[in-house]
Amino acid sequence: MATLRFSVLPTRQTSKKTFLIYLTITHKRAVRYISTGYEIDDLFQFDKGKVVCRKDARLMNQRLAYVLSEYQEKLDGITHQDRYSCAQIKEMIEKRVRATEVVTIKEYMEKRIDEFRKEGRGSYADMNAYTLGKILSILGNIPLSGFTPSTIDKFVRGMSDLSGATKQMRLSHLKARINEAIRDGMVEYDIHPFTYTQMPKSPAKTLDLTIDEFRRILAFKTVHKRLSLARDLFLLSFYLGGMNLADLVEAKFDGNTVSYVRKKTAHRREGDKQVIFSLPEEARAIVRKYIARSGKLDFGYKFTYRNFLCYVNRCMKRLGEELDIKSNISFYSARKTFAQFAFDLGIRTEIVEYCLGQSMKENRPIYNYVRVMRRQADMAIRMVIDYTNDPKQFELDILTR
Repeated sequence: MATLRFSVLPTRQTSKKTFLIYLTITHKRAVRYISTGYEIDDLFQFDKGKVVCRKDARLMNQRLAYVLSEYQEKLDGITHQDRYSCAQIKEMIEKRVRATEVVTIKEYMEKRIDEFRKEGRGSYADMNAYTLGKILSILGNIPLSGFTPSTIDKFVRGMSDLSGATKQMRLSHLKARINEAIRDGMVEYDIHPFTYTQMPKSPAKTLDLTIDEFRRILAFKTVHKRLSLARDLFLLSFYLGGMNLADLVEAKFDGNTVSYVRKKTAHRREGDKQVIFSLPEEARAIVRKYIARSGKLDFGYKFTYRNFLCYVNRCMKRLGEELDIKSNISFYSARKTFAQFAFDLGIRTEIVEYCLGQSMKENRPIYNYVRVMRRQADMAIRMVIDYTNDPKQFELDILTR
């Protein structure tokens, strides 16, 4: 527990050759000082926390007692004092930060989760809500300022029953929220809580398809509704540069081009966020099958997007079983496969990133000189599609370059 007392520091003499009286905070073998504004003329005028040998000693001691009671009341209002450093205790009892103004992790994350929902990022909000539940169950509702490297270590140990990928997601959410709180000036750390944390890693999963597996989907014909939907959505995403399902269900297909802002990065990318390219003929046939009067695609599913995504992935898994596809196929596989084929064909990284709607890396010097245009995206998508239609010819071209 922190303690308060008055002291005079012989080494801190004012320009008037007087000595200030400080309120001394002692906590966890550390000491911090707060100036009271009162001073004495000589060191012998202060003894055992009291002003002595002065005509106004009684009055000064009364005023100092009032100062002490004010700070003591603030100190008593701080619960779980063992979670804070001496410097943090000082901040809380000074005017800059009151104990009643300390923001807990629950308060802060619930506020951010509400903001995510208002931004239309419901899925991300749900994931953060799950992370918050884990934090509360393992650490309790601690203040933001209570996070330390040992706190994060305790959180990691508390998730020992979870997979590496799940641990990584929970830690990523918490780290992002802590960084936001630091950015917003809500908390400061001498040592960042994640300084010594090594993010868990999970075994890499093969999500992209081989060209042979892709061509099996391309040639597949069926009257089964779920298998047909899986095939159509996989190919449509692929033909549209690996477009995510969240963007696919919101995009308008009422012209010769596709134009959208990727939902996942819309709130953190700067500059021109719009992705635009021509609608490939292969995609048009699928679009015509599902297009509604609104210009959006209607897949006949009336429940939430989250449920639709789960439904689509179940259909994808069934499609993979039907075609004996060994890869871990899901809707996301279309995006991964497009990126892999584009890479195999030697298409420049920045063009692939544009097609995917990714935040292009600013640390590559080439961005000081060039811009990715719609024409380049059209050519890249066309090349990838042509490769899937005649892979042998492209393999020959690659070998003879």
